[in-house]
Amino acid sequence: MKKMWLWCLLLVCMPMVQAHAASSLVEGIEYEHIFPEQPTKAAPGKVEVVEIFWYACPHCYRLEPKLKEWLKNKPDNVDFYRIPAQFNKNWEIHAAAFYVADSLGMVNELHDAFFHEIHEKKNPLNTVDLLASFFLRHGVSRQKFLSVYNSFAVRTRMAHAKGMVQRYGVRSVPTFIINGKYRTNVSMAGTEEDLFRVINELVLREANKSKSP
Repeated sequence: MKKMWLWCLLLVCMPMVQAHAASSLVEGIEYEHIFPEQPTKAAPGKVEVVEIFWYACPHCYRLEPKLKEWLKNKPDNVDFYRIPAQFNKNWEIHAAAFYVADSLGMVNELHDAFFHEIHEKKNPLNTVDLLASFFLRHGVSRQKFLSVYNSFAVRTRMAHAKGMVQRYGVRSVPTFIINGKYRTNVSMAGTEEDLFRVINELVLREANKSKSP
């Protein structure tokens, strides 16, 4: 009878323990709420996670291997996107590089190459000529690069990205935005490992909300 009572107690308490675990994060410590909340482009039933980054940022570069590992094992309901920050002219050039690569269908191929060129080869890629030479080494003619670099489509995407970063209230990189509602980074989370725990918990919170009647 005693064992049966303990088992019943466990069944009653387990949902409470799970609920506590799912809400263990502290707003203002491990994450911040974005006001007003921003729209997402995630598919129905999905939770959007956005990384705000800069190619010349050493912290973004150092985080990249752990981010890749997280992406391999991320929750199935996550739609992940990257947005390059544009806090000054050098950042704008790197943002343009990202959107040129994306427009050419080469962003997956060149994302690591941008980081490697800047941090390992010490090539800042902070002028149009340096970028043109970089793209040429990856099979894109200077004429083609300049055409895409100066295109209305790339400039429009850059303007939209700049506005989103401002509306997200991002002040440093790398910063992650979860479903247009929450903002977190390594400094808030504590460690790089803790960062992805926080992201996963916020993703779970949003997923549970979408299931609520």
